[in-house]
Amino acid sequence: MHEDNRNDMHTLGPGAVVPTAGSLAVATEKPPDTDAARPRGSTATPVQGTDSLAEEIVRRFQHVVAERLALSDSAALHNDAALAISYLRIAAKILDGGPPTEHEVAQLESAAARWARDRVPIDVILHALHDGSRTAYKFVAGRSTIVTRADCVVIGARTAELLELMTTTVSMAYVRECRAMAGEHRSAVETFTHALLDGRATTAMARSCGLPITDRYHLLALSIPATSTTVDDSVDHRVASRRVIARIRSGLVGNGGRAVLSVLNRCGGTILIPTPALHSDQLEPLVEAVAEAADAVVTAVHREVAVDSIPEMVHTLHEMVDVANRLAEVLSAPPKTRLYEFDQLAAEYQLTRPGTVRESLARRLDPLMDHPLLLRTLTVFLLSDQNRQRAARKLFVHPNTIDHRLKRIAVVTGLDAARADGQWALRAALVARTFPLPPSPAAETRGADEHNHHRTATPW
Repeated sequence: MHEDNRNDMHTLGPGAVVPTAGSLAVATEKPPDTDAARPRGSTATPVQGTDSLAEEIVRRFQHVVAERLALSDSAALHNDAALAISYLRIAAKILDGGPPTEHEVAQLESAAARWARDRVPIDVILHALHDGSRTAYKFVAGRSTIVTRADCVVIGARTAELLELMTTTVSMAYVRECRAMAGEHRSAVETFTHALLDGRATTAMARSCGLPITDRYHLLALSIPATSTTVDDSVDHRVASRRVIARIRSGLVGNGGRAVLSVLNRCGGTILIPTPALHSDQLEPLVEAVAEAADAVVTAVHREVAVDSIPEMVHTLHEMVDVANRLAEVLSAPPKTRLYEFDQLAAEYQLTRPGTVRESLARRLDPLMDHPLLLRTLTVFLLSDQNRQRAARKLFVHPNTIDHRLKRIAVVTGLDAARADGQWALRAALVARTFPLPPSPAAETRGADEHNHHRTATPW
């Protein structure tokens, strides 16, 4: 062997000579230079001139990536001749029937992680790796001794093994790095989102996740019912919840882009979107996408707010979501995903705030508590936009029956549902009564009398 080539090599063990950038030999001892002594299908002959081959693999690798990405160059891949040499070692060893070392595989994993950080698409990398495998195969197989058909089968199987190792090693390392980066980014984004909701966001937090702080945001509060069919009894509920949340986040990104910020759990959450990033008309499809991802009926309330008003308004919007859900339950409204604007629920929200005003309004329906049929008729009539025919169809009665019941309601409550002022008062009373009321003074008196009666009654 030439003295210059000998100086470029170092020994791994008995009979194993591994090249540096100057030459390549597989990890087997060179047999006597006779065809009879050389193993069939072996690539055990030391190969010279790997400098040029390594450069060729790197050049082809970069060319494939640049071509697939439509780039003028592929600087993101780094001109790493050492990686190409490691690639050739792996190819030569597998084609010769031996396994690569852990160090050589680790070099490939490190390169895949670097490509993931450089955001080189995985399909482009795999295409380039297959192109490099063809080059390595021609390089190694061209110097092999293939005599019989069995030799062809062996080298074909080893080529498949080479591709399997390359594909799985690179793919797993790439995905692992992507998950790590996604976790780091998600953590930074969640910290920033919580800071916005708490009113303590800073520009440093925004820069850490690559997002700006804008003057105004679309703020959405939403609820997802716990009775969703998404949760399978055979799957751990925590696992199922994580899957649902992952689907919701994916739907948010797909409909609103990466500017969408969210804090989610299995019961709902809060969504923040910079106003310039999404028009108000696009919010309803976004909520529909959340409902589809969660496989549930979603209730959402939206308001555009200044960044400084987020902490105060988010609490109000979530209370409005509770009001909307409670109204739908009490009024027996059909389940439907809905996006409410703040103004649509402002009156209902105010009517349900605890206090003497709400209690006074709700008490106006007390006389109907002993007449459930009349209460049901009033509810359906108001939900039907005060349309007698529509209410009659829903209740399967004649419209004249609706008129008769409305007259009875006017007699019992003193409020005429046929008049505008009576309709408003009855609707307000229904809304106020959607939340539980404290016991009335009369009920407390009756309860106390019954309690005293039981205490003084003579036991028999």
